Amino acid sequence: MEASRDVVYGALSRGADVAIQDVDAKRAAAFIPAWYKKLGARGMLLLPLMVKAKPIGMIYAARDQGMVNFKEADLRLLRTLRSQAVMAIKHKDSH
Repeated sequence: MEASRDVVYGALSRGADVAIQDVDAKRAAAFIPAWYKKLGARGMLLLPLMVKAKPIGMIYAARDQGMVNFKEADLRLLRTLRSQAVMAIKHKDSH
């Protein structure tokens, strides 16, 4: 699979959050890397950690049975966690 079409590469290169309920769904399947399909996870959530527009990590959640389905309140908490992690990393780098 071409790297630019890979959902993980795309999330990290753009700093974009990605939530895929079902990796086998017609709309998503073409963007899932082969190595990920071997894991057997049915859904995924990717929240890139970006510092100075560069990816330094990612919060990742997956589910092997059923679909990943976070409530909006849960997503807000995960995004807050990401923001706190990025702030801590930036703070460490400034000292």
